Amino acid sequence: MSENENLPLPSVDGMLREMRGLGISVAEMARMLDRSPRLVRAVISGEKKGENLRAAVTELHQRGTVSTPPPRRRGADGHVVPVRAHGGGTTAPTGPSSPRAPRGKFTEQITVLAGGTRMVEVTAPKTRGTKGREQANEHIVGALRRGAQGQRWSTKKVKFQVTTSDGRTFPVGQKSGYQVSSVLGRATSKKRRPTPTEKELSRLGEAAAKATIQAAAAFAGDAMGWLKSQAQHRYVGMDKAGTTITGVTMVIYDDKPR
Repeated sequence: MSENENLPLPSVDGMLREMRGLGISVAEMARMLDRSPRLVRAVISGEKKGENLRAAVTELHQRGTVSTPPPRRRGADGHVVPVRAHGGGTTAPTGPSSPRAPRGKFTEQITVLAGGTRMVEVTAPKTRGTKGREQANEHIVGALRRGAQGQRWSTKKVKFQVTTSDGRTFPVGQKSGYQVSSVLGRATSKKRRPTPTEKELSRLGEAAAKATIQAAAAFAGDAMGWLKSQAQHRYVGMDKAGTTITGVTMVIYDDKPR
Protein backbone atom coordinates (compact mmCIF):
# COMPACT_ATOMS: atom_id res chain seq x y z
CA MET A 1 0.00 0.00 0.00
CA SER A 2 1.45 3.37 -1.01
CA GLU A 3 1.69 6.36 1.29
CA ASN A 4 -0.89 8.22 -0.84
CA GLU A 5 -3.48 5.55 -0.11
CA ASN A 6 -3.18 6.34 3.60
CA LEU A 7 -3.88 10.03 3.11
CA PRO A 8 -7.41 11.16 4.01
CA LEU A 9 -9.65 12.20 1.15
CA PRO A 10 -10.04 15.98 0.78
CA SER A 11 -13.42 17.22 1.95
CA VAL A 12 -15.96 18.33 -0.63
CA ASP A 13 -16.39 21.71 1.06
CA GLY A 14 -12.60 22.13 1.21
CA MET A 15 -12.22 21.56 -2.54
CA LEU A 16 -15.03 24.03 -3.26
CA ARG A 17 -13.50 26.64 -0.95
CA GLU A 18 -10.10 26.20 -2.62
CA MET A 19 -11.64 26.82 -6.05
CA ARG A 20 -13.54 29.79 -4.66
CA GLY A 21 -10.19 31.16 -3.49
CA LEU A 22 -8.96 31.03 -7.09
CA GLY A 23 -11.73 33.43 -8.02
CA ILE A 24 -14.22 30.89 -9.37
CA SER A 25 -17.69 32.09 -8.40
CA VAL A 26 -20.37 29.98 -6.75
CA ALA A 27 -22.53 30.50 -9.83
CA GLU A 28 -19.78 29.14 -12.12
CA MET A 29 -19.22 26.07 -9.94
CA ALA A 30 -22.96 25.45 -9.75
CA ARG A 31 -23.30 25.62 -13.51
CA MET A 32 -20.44 23.19 -14.09
CA LEU A 33 -21.81 20.80 -11.45
CA ASP A 34 -25.38 21.11 -12.81
CA ARG A 35 -26.64 22.09 -9.38
CA SER A 36 -28.12 25.22 -7.84
CA PRO A 37 -25.91 27.97 -6.36
CA ARG A 38 -27.94 27.57 -3.16
CA LEU A 39 -26.78 23.96 -2.78
CA VAL A 40 -23.14 24.85 -3.50
CA ARG A 41 -23.24 27.62 -0.88
CA ALA A 42 -24.77 25.18 1.63
CA VAL A 43 -21.88 22.72 1.10
CA ILE A 44 -19.24 25.46 1.37
CA SER A 45 -20.77 26.74 4.62
CA GLY A 46 -20.96 23.23 6.10
CA GLU A 47 -24.74 23.19 6.16
CA LYS A 48 -24.67 20.14 3.84
CA LYS A 49 -21.92 17.53 3.44
CA GLY A 50 -22.29 17.20 -0.32
CA GLU A 51 -20.90 13.65 -0.47
CA ASN A 52 -23.14 12.91 -3.46
CA LEU A 53 -21.17 15.62 -5.30
CA ARG A 54 -17.75 14.21 -4.41
CA ALA A 55 -16.90 12.57 -7.75
CA ALA A 56 -17.92 15.61 -9.79
CA VAL A 57 -16.28 18.12 -7.42
CA THR A 58 -13.06 16.06 -7.39
CA GLU A 59 -12.97 16.02 -11.19
CA LEU A 60 -13.62 19.76 -11.31
CA HIS A 61 -10.93 20.37 -8.69
CA GLN A 62 -8.33 18.20 -10.45
CA ARG A 63 -9.15 18.68 -14.15
CA GLY A 64 -11.06 21.97 -14.26
CA THR A 65 -14.13 20.48 -15.92
CA VAL A 66 -16.91 17.97 -15.24
CA SER A 67 -17.54 15.21 -17.79
CA THR A 68 -20.41 13.58 -15.86
CA PRO A 69 -22.63 15.68 -13.57
CA PRO A 70 -23.51 14.09 -10.21
CA PRO A 71 -26.57 11.81 -10.22
CA ARG A 72 -29.85 13.14 -8.90
CA ARG A 73 -31.16 11.82 -5.58
CA ARG A 74 -33.83 9.15 -5.91
CA GLY A 75 -36.57 8.02 -3.54
CA ALA A 76 -37.39 4.49 -2.33
CA ASP A 77 -39.49 3.94 -5.44
CA GLY A 78 -36.50 4.71 -7.69
CA HIS A 79 -37.89 7.95 -9.09
CA VAL A 80 -35.96 11.22 -9.05
CA VAL A 81 -36.83 13.26 -5.96
CA PRO A 82 -38.50 16.57 -6.95
CA VAL A 83 -36.54 19.74 -6.22
CA ARG A 84 -37.71 23.23 -5.44
CA ALA A 85 -38.72 25.14 -8.53
CA HIS A 86 -38.77 28.89 -9.10
CA GLY A 87 -41.96 30.22 -7.59
CA GLY A 88 -42.10 27.80 -4.66
CA GLY A 89 -43.41 24.66 -6.39
CA THR A 90 -41.61 21.41 -7.04
CA THR A 91 -40.49 19.78 -10.24
CA ALA A 92 -38.69 16.60 -11.23
CA PRO A 93 -35.35 17.67 -12.70
CA THR A 94 -34.42 16.47 -16.12
CA GLY A 95 -31.21 14.55 -16.61
CA PRO A 96 -28.02 16.32 -17.64
CA SER A 97 -27.78 17.28 -21.27
CA SER A 98 -25.52 15.37 -23.61
CA PRO A 99 -21.95 16.75 -23.59
CA ARG A 100 -22.15 16.88 -27.40
CA ALA A 101 -25.32 18.66 -28.42
CA PRO A 102 -26.61 18.40 -32.01
CA ARG A 103 -24.88 20.69 -34.46
CA GLY A 104 -26.42 24.14 -34.68
CA LYS A 105 -27.66 24.17 -31.08
CA PHE A 106 -26.62 26.36 -28.18
CA THR A 107 -24.00 24.75 -25.95
CA GLU A 108 -21.66 26.03 -23.26
CA GLN A 109 -18.59 24.38 -21.74
CA ILE A 110 -16.58 26.02 -18.93
CA THR A 111 -13.09 24.72 -18.11
CA VAL A 112 -11.04 26.05 -15.20
CA LEU A 113 -7.32 26.18 -15.99
CA ALA A 114 -4.27 26.87 -13.81
CA GLY A 115 -4.46 29.95 -11.61
CA GLY A 116 -8.21 30.37 -12.00
CA THR A 117 -8.06 31.09 -15.74
CA ARG A 118 -11.37 30.22 -17.39
CA MET A 119 -11.92 28.88 -20.87
CA VAL A 120 -15.53 29.32 -21.97
CA GLU A 121 -16.65 27.62 -25.18
CA VAL A 122 -20.02 28.59 -26.65
CA THR A 123 -21.73 27.39 -29.82
CA ALA A 124 -24.86 28.80 -31.46
CA PRO A 125 -27.09 28.24 -34.50
CA LYS A 126 -26.24 30.39 -37.50
CA THR A 127 -29.74 31.79 -37.98
CA ARG A 128 -30.15 35.27 -36.50
CA GLY A 129 -32.99 35.87 -34.07
CA THR A 130 -33.18 32.26 -32.87
CA LYS A 131 -33.43 31.35 -29.21
CA GLY A 132 -30.08 29.55 -29.37
CA ARG A 133 -28.25 32.68 -30.54
CA GLU A 134 -29.93 34.75 -27.83
CA GLN A 135 -28.80 32.20 -25.23
CA ALA A 136 -25.26 32.20 -26.61
CA ASN A 137 -25.04 36.00 -26.47
CA GLU A 138 -26.42 36.03 -22.92
CA HIS A 139 -23.86 33.45 -21.75
CA ILE A 140 -20.96 35.24 -23.45
CA VAL A 141 -21.95 38.51 -21.74
CA GLY A 142 -22.50 36.64 -18.47
CA ALA A 143 -18.98 35.16 -18.60
CA LEU A 144 -17.53 38.62 -19.26
CA ARG A 145 -19.50 40.08 -16.34
CA ARG A 146 -18.23 37.37 -14.00
CA GLY A 147 -14.70 38.09 -15.20
CA ALA A 148 -15.12 41.82 -14.66
CA GLN A 149 -16.26 41.23 -11.08
CA GLY A 150 -12.79 39.91 -10.25
CA GLN A 151 -11.00 43.10 -11.34
CA ARG A 152 -10.98 44.41 -7.79
CA TRP A 153 -7.85 42.31 -7.20
CA SER A 154 -6.31 42.10 -10.66
CA THR A 155 -6.79 43.30 -14.21
CA LYS A 156 -8.78 40.73 -16.18
CA LYS A 157 -8.13 40.21 -19.87
CA VAL A 158 -9.83 38.06 -22.46
CA LYS A 159 -8.75 36.46 -25.73
CA PHE A 160 -11.25 35.34 -28.35
CA GLN A 161 -11.30 32.68 -31.03
CA VAL A 162 -14.37 32.39 -33.24
CA THR A 163 -15.79 29.86 -35.70
CA THR A 164 -17.93 31.14 -38.57
CA SER A 165 -20.81 29.60 -40.50
CA ASP A 166 -18.51 28.96 -43.48
CA GLY A 167 -16.26 26.71 -41.37
CA ARG A 168 -13.34 29.03 -40.59
CA THR A 169 -11.75 29.35 -37.15
CA PHE A 170 -9.48 32.27 -36.25
CA PRO A 171 -8.51 34.59 -33.37
CA VAL A 172 -10.10 38.01 -32.95
CA GLY A 173 -8.11 40.93 -31.61
CA GLN A 174 -4.45 41.37 -30.78
CA LYS A 175 -2.24 38.74 -29.15
CA SER A 176 -2.29 40.75 -25.93
CA GLY A 177 -6.08 40.35 -25.71
CA TYR A 178 -8.74 42.81 -24.57
CA GLN A 179 -9.47 44.18 -21.13
CA VAL A 180 -12.67 42.47 -19.97
CA SER A 181 -14.43 45.61 -18.76
CA SER A 182 -13.71 47.33 -22.09
CA VAL A 183 -15.25 44.48 -24.10
CA LEU A 184 -18.23 44.34 -21.77
CA GLY A 185 -18.87 48.04 -22.24
CA ARG A 186 -18.71 47.81 -26.03
CA ALA A 187 -20.76 44.64 -26.44
CA THR A 188 -23.57 45.70 -24.11
CA SER A 189 -23.80 49.42 -24.87
CA LYS A 190 -27.38 50.49 -25.52
CA LYS A 191 -26.40 53.87 -26.92
CA ARG A 192 -27.25 54.19 -30.58
CA ARG A 193 -25.36 56.44 -32.91
CA PRO A 194 -27.73 58.37 -35.16
CA THR A 195 -28.27 56.61 -38.47
CA PRO A 196 -26.71 58.78 -41.21
CA THR A 197 -29.00 60.37 -43.78
CA GLU A 198 -28.72 59.69 -47.52
CA LYS A 199 -27.26 63.18 -48.02
CA GLU A 200 -24.56 62.52 -45.41
CA LEU A 201 -23.74 59.14 -46.94
CA SER A 202 -23.48 60.63 -50.42
CA ARG A 203 -20.56 62.76 -49.22
CA LEU A 204 -18.62 59.65 -48.20
CA GLY A 205 -16.90 57.05 -50.29
CA GLU A 206 -18.44 53.60 -50.59
CA ALA A 207 -16.20 52.00 -47.95
CA ALA A 208 -16.60 54.90 -45.51
CA ALA A 209 -20.37 54.90 -45.98
CA LYS A 210 -20.52 51.18 -45.29
CA ALA A 211 -18.43 51.56 -42.11
CA THR A 212 -20.63 54.43 -40.95
CA ILE A 213 -23.79 52.35 -41.35
CA GLN A 214 -22.22 49.47 -39.42
CA ALA A 215 -21.14 51.80 -36.62
CA ALA A 216 -24.69 53.09 -36.33
CA ALA A 217 -25.96 49.64 -35.26
CA ALA A 218 -26.25 49.15 -31.51
CA PHE A 219 -24.82 45.88 -30.18
CA ALA A 220 -26.95 46.05 -27.00
CA GLY A 221 -25.91 42.60 -25.79
CA ASP A 222 -25.16 41.13 -29.24
CA ALA A 223 -21.68 39.94 -28.28
CA MET A 224 -21.27 37.90 -31.46
CA GLY A 225 -22.26 40.92 -33.51
CA TRP A 226 -19.53 42.93 -31.80
CA LEU A 227 -16.99 40.15 -32.43
CA LYS A 228 -17.94 40.09 -36.11
CA SER A 229 -17.40 43.85 -36.31
CA GLN A 230 -13.91 43.38 -34.87
CA ALA A 231 -13.04 40.70 -37.44
CA GLN A 232 -14.46 42.42 -40.54
CA HIS A 233 -11.44 44.63 -41.21
CA ARG A 234 -9.00 41.72 -40.94
CA TYR A 235 -10.64 38.65 -42.49
CA VAL A 236 -12.00 38.38 -46.02
CA GLY A 237 -15.70 37.55 -46.27
CA MET A 238 -16.67 38.57 -42.73
CA ASP A 239 -18.61 41.54 -44.12
CA LYS A 240 -20.94 39.27 -46.10
CA ALA A 241 -24.53 39.39 -44.88
CA GLY A 242 -24.82 35.59 -44.69
CA THR A 243 -21.64 35.03 -42.66
CA THR A 244 -22.32 34.61 -38.96
CA ILE A 245 -20.34 33.50 -35.93
CA THR A 246 -21.41 30.05 -34.73
CA GLY A 247 -18.77 29.40 -32.07
CA VAL A 248 -16.82 31.49 -29.57
CA THR A 249 -13.97 30.41 -27.31
CA MET A 250 -12.98 32.89 -24.61
CA VAL A 251 -9.98 32.63 -22.31
CA ILE A 252 -10.38 34.99 -19.34
CA TYR A 253 -7.24 35.44 -17.27
CA ASP A 254 -5.36 37.69 -14.84
CA ASP A 255 -3.13 40.18 -16.62
CA LYS A 256 -1.31 41.53 -13.59
CA PRO A 257 -2.14 42.25 -9.91
CA ARG A 258 -3.25 45.75 -8.98
